[in-house]
Amino acid sequence: MAVHNDCLRDVPDIFENEIGESLATRTEGLGMIRELGPPDLCHIVKAHSSNRNEPDIGSYHHVLGVDTSSSASLAAYINSLQYSLNDAPGWFGASNSWKITSGTYCSYNAFSNVDLRVQIKIPGGVDAYIVTVLGERKEVTEELWRECQVSSLLRAIMHSDPLAYNVTGLRRVTPVPTLRDEARLVDAVTQQFWSGWSLGSNAETQMISTSRNFLTDGLMRYFAGAGRYADYAAEILAPLAYAPLGGQQSPVRESMDFKGVDPEVASILAETYLEGDEEVQAVRVMHQALKIKPSCYPLLYIQAEFLRRKNQLESALTIARMAVKYAPSEFHAWAKLAEIYIDTKDFKRALLTLNACPMYTFVGRDLPRVPPPRRINYPVKSDILADYNLGEAFNNSTHGPMPSNSRSSIDSDAPGMAEEMAQNETSDILRLSAPTLNGTFAHAYRFLSSIFGVVGWDELLLLRSQVFVMEEEYRNSSVPGVAVDDEVEDDDGNDEDDDHLPLSALRERAVSESQPKDADEPNTNTEVKVEADTEDKTKADTEDKTEADTEDKADSVVKPDTETKVEEDVAIEAETETKLETEAESEVEVADVETNGHAATKPELAPSDTVADESTTEPQQQQQQSQPSAQGGKGKKKNKKNKGKKAQNKAADNVTEQTIAVEAKKDAENEGVQPETIADLGNKMEDVSLSDADGNKENAVEADEGKEDVPEEKDGEPEEPAPESPFEPVAEPQTAVLEAKEKEPTAATADNATDHNENENDNETETHVQLGGDTKAVRKRLCERWLDNLIMMLFEDLRAYTAWRSRMHNLRATGQQVTYTYTQAEWEALGELALRLHHPSEAKEAFEYALAIRFSAKAWQRLLEIYVGKYAAAQKEEQMRYEGVPAPLSLTSNDSLMMALDAVVWLSVYNDRWYNSMVYPNPVCDSVVLLVKIHGLSKVRNSLVSMNLKTPVFNLVKGYLEFAEKFEVTGSKW
Repeated sequence: MAVHNDCLRDVPDIFENEIGESLATRTEGLGMIRELGPPDLCHIVKAHSSNRNEPDIGSYHHVLGVDTSSSASLAAYINSLQYSLNDAPGWFGASNSWKITSGTYCSYNAFSNVDLRVQIKIPGGVDAYIVTVLGERKEVTEELWRECQVSSLLRAIMHSDPLAYNVTGLRRVTPVPTLRDEARLVDAVTQQFWSGWSLGSNAETQMISTSRNFLTDGLMRYFAGAGRYADYAAEILAPLAYAPLGGQQSPVRESMDFKGVDPEVASILAETYLEGDEEVQAVRVMHQALKIKPSCYPLLYIQAEFLRRKNQLESALTIARMAVKYAPSEFHAWAKLAEIYIDTKDFKRALLTLNACPMYTFVGRDLPRVPPPRRINYPVKSDILADYNLGEAFNNSTHGPMPSNSRSSIDSDAPGMAEEMAQNETSDILRLSAPTLNGTFAHAYRFLSSIFGVVGWDELLLLRSQVFVMEEEYRNSSVPGVAVDDEVEDDDGNDEDDDHLPLSALRERAVSESQPKDADEPNTNTEVKVEADTEDKTKADTEDKTEADTEDKADSVVKPDTETKVEEDVAIEAETETKLETEAESEVEVADVETNGHAATKPELAPSDTVADESTTEPQQQQQQSQPSAQGGKGKKKNKKNKGKKAQNKAADNVTEQTIAVEAKKDAENEGVQPETIADLGNKMEDVSLSDADGNKENAVEADEGKEDVPEEKDGEPEEPAPESPFEPVAEPQTAVLEAKEKEPTAATADNATDHNENENDNETETHVQLGGDTKAVRKRLCERWLDNLIMMLFEDLRAYTAWRSRMHNLRATGQQVTYTYTQAEWEALGELALRLHHPSEAKEAFEYALAIRFSAKAWQRLLEIYVGKYAAAQKEEQMRYEGVPAPLSLTSNDSLMMALDAVVWLSVYNDRWYNSMVYPNPVCDSVVLLVKIHGLSKVRNSLVSMNLKTPVFNLVKGYLEFAEKFEVTGSKW
């Protein structure tokens, strides 16, 4: 193996074909940056000190976490690389013939969209400048330095997970090593806070604001990882939220009606208080901010989450609906509403809400654009790997050291590397589509898997068919996608505008809706009938007195428009005759039914079948409604202004004599009940809501009233209805859907209801679903293509999971080898599959099998998350839902602590191998902080000492404990 003295000892080196081509490529790619930008680029030029004929060499590597607040710090970093060159052995000691002559450090400024560069000559001076998107060179100002510092810190924080962000030749260092550096960070962030919107936001946010951007996300990630919510609130958020204009004279801030607290910043402050278990402070902040701006979507979102955690689901549902109303284009608002529906077991509304979520195209993180390298050097930093086999599987001739044995001991049953790779190429497990989901689609898949975990696959398909239009229904329906959203309607069918309502009123309404109905309520249909009878009698007594005056006024109004009304009346009469002929035929069928001894009713005209004269004023309509029923051909007054009455009389002549006799007898028995006229029904048309839910409610109420008006017959004569007290309280009708009952409705009632439904919902597909405890008619929606694809992905995952568990059961029943049944990559994929389907115990088993084959950083990371309790809630649900699931280890047990520390050691060695010396933020350090919070710093330190680690390895892990002690995380005092 050839030894190259031009390589760095402990830093990755990517060699260029031509000196400076990496800088030129970076300049060309500045216009294609979409988010925070690529990592910093450190380019160096090496020259041979003794051989002048040796050409200079250009190499570079990427960096995250270097202090970019001044040119002096960047010059010091490049100068430190001079001591990392390989030393060649000589006669009189080690010497190196290669020297670094110059270097250029590039850091992207995400605020101003420029690239700040510092060029250093050794020996020589330092030159700092910026390069614009157009390639122009400009001077650097103090503000640009501060923006570059914040941008570099945010990149180091947001890209701290090596499994989620991996770049060739990337080196990570700790961005904030001391408390003094953190104070500088707080000062810089405070000055740049109001410009955070210019950085952009993640792929799940549509409207970038003060509270939704990369700056606030990075700060939350930095302080939340260590559990330091109180420091975040006290040092940054509280001064910004309550200081007038936040110390920044921004035009956006000056245009606001500032009243002591900024609602956007208050939403982050309330969230921080909630996460830090300071709920009283959080409620106080939300109260103050909501008084200033009740329509602030981030505040409503946090309030809904707070109520959900307190199990106040009805109130949380009301607030979540308001958040959706004020921010209909935000995915987070819809996602919170769907999450609350899932908590309330209202899965149909959850699916409908999920289907309505705005989905955004995922924009990946910025990766550096580099030219093809001549060669890459990955040096081994120390001798730690002598005791820790990381299973490196690449060739040293092009990428670094020789591949070592991937197992500590050779197993005869273990397949070879070539055999594993061939099996991976044809594996169905590795071809699952769900692991590729990102952004809003990954969130939607988690909601689907949550619903599946509760109801199962068969019930999920049933729910899907009840709320979405299937293919056969779509073909048979002429207007399949037309639907009315019932979310904006109350139980009475009225569209309520909640914008002007205070939060107290909304809260009272949510509480009243959540209260159970009285079990001793009287029959609502009977009470509605009593109320209708009482109102009809009162109207008849009152309107008879003003009948003459009303007719005179109506005549004076109608006379000037006689010629116009004649043409309108002719058209109305023709249309009415056609419709009433159909009614006459149905009445004949009613008479035939009554002759066979069955009860029948005169079919009432549906609101869609009535014709109201536009020239008829409201007093005239009331006058027509007050006409008494005819008894033996006497006492019935004819309405001269309603031409539809003539058509009704003409159609009634075609009815059989038997039907006329039955109707006359029925009218005689029900003398006090006033039938509805066409004008009366026309008045009701003005009050009919066009929503689907209310239309079905009125259909059901009218059908039930029709049944109540029909007395049962004995010996050919109808019985008189039982007397009812007019003083009984009238309750709101609860029947909203026509459902099958023990007693079949009469033929006339069924025909009337059928005709009404056909006229109102012609060529539209609808279903009656039980939503939130109330029976409402919800018209089916068209399922979005992306949601249908997610359901298919869930089916593929379920099929692979079922096959895996069946195979495992058969192998264990027959006593066969389990470890090498799948390859290491397949075991990792199966572990991720089990986590997606909420089976953490089986995921733990799969990751352990993966580690039995060879080292896997992903498997150790997932096991560490399980050991520190990240999936504790999922483990409890799994144990309650399924039988035979073993109980997980207690988080406070010594075994759990030792297993977690074992994972920390392995991951620390892996990070050190791949030039990741970043102590915090780091997923491994986050887990160590949780261990300190559970067990205390003293116990964790003593347990680490008891493991008898070598000094270099112990020092790696000790850095995490020193951070916990230095920054005073929870548990560091005991």
